[in-house]
Amino acid sequence: MDYWDPWVAVHDDELDGRFHSNTEINVRQSNGIKPKFRGKVTTSSYEINTSGSPFLDEKAVFLGGLETGVKAINLPKHFLPFESDTTIGEEQMQRFEDETRIVFRGDGTFSWEVLKGNGGDGHRKLPQKAFYIIGKKGRPLHVEGVVRGKVLVYSPSKIIIDGDLTYAHHPEVSFAADDYLGLVSKKDIEVGPPAATGPGDLYIFASIYARGRFRVKDRRGNNDATMYIYGSLTAGSLSATEPRYATHVRFDKRLEQNRPPSFPMTDRFEVTDWNQKWEVKGN
Repeated sequence: MDYWDPWVAVHDDELDGRFHSNTEINVRQSNGIKPKFRGKVTTSSYEINTSGSPFLDEKAVFLGGLETGVKAINLPKHFLPFESDTTIGEEQMQRFEDETRIVFRGDGTFSWEVLKGNGGDGHRKLPQKAFYIIGKKGRPLHVEGVVRGKVLVYSPSKIIIDGDLTYAHHPEVSFAADDYLGLVSKKDIEVGPPAATGPGDLYIFASIYARGRFRVKDRRGNNDATMYIYGSLTAGSLSATEPRYATHVRFDKRLEQNRPPSFPMTDRFEVTDWNQKWEVKGN
């Protein structure tokens, strides 16, 4: 996280994996409810802001440890390295000029519906190689469905998640799981309104990179649903998700060695236990 919104605090949330913020982290405790960070937490700040209960039991919140005052991590600035990659053919790309809803199918295909514009609807099979879905500036891309393949969705403006996004093969169930989804926006990635996502829990299996903000647009709710993110989450800032959703972020451990095609990377790493080679899944 690049900038922590001072009006947002983690509360009824759980993060299973490493977490870093370039600014102060806001933690809220109330009625025995508190967040849980199960992986190591680092922040460039020297303080943790608390609200609700005046006393913060760091060991009960930061279960994987807390390190303050670390060097800031700059977000990657390059978003489209694949456009200059001569090894990637046009058959590996689909460009959309209009606001479009994209639905992934568990059989390795996807369909699209133009929401605003003159383009036509369609259906296509994903290739075995990495595949890139590219939007146009000012024309949001809406996504949902079951991904079977290796896909990167890029928008210079906004990606809207309209429903569950999962993999055909769950990495924690199938040893041979090889499905990867990257959502990359130069600006925002947004969870659609309840009318789009429906009631209840929301599942998002993806590596998420929002250079601007990752947000839940309509936060009204009854505190009885959870947004599960399985993969990774990198954002310039985050919105609050309650009362519509509690949030549970679980790191996809495959990302320690692999990543979705052309997914942005930081230029800083901390090696804790490593004896294998980095492999880019895709081309």
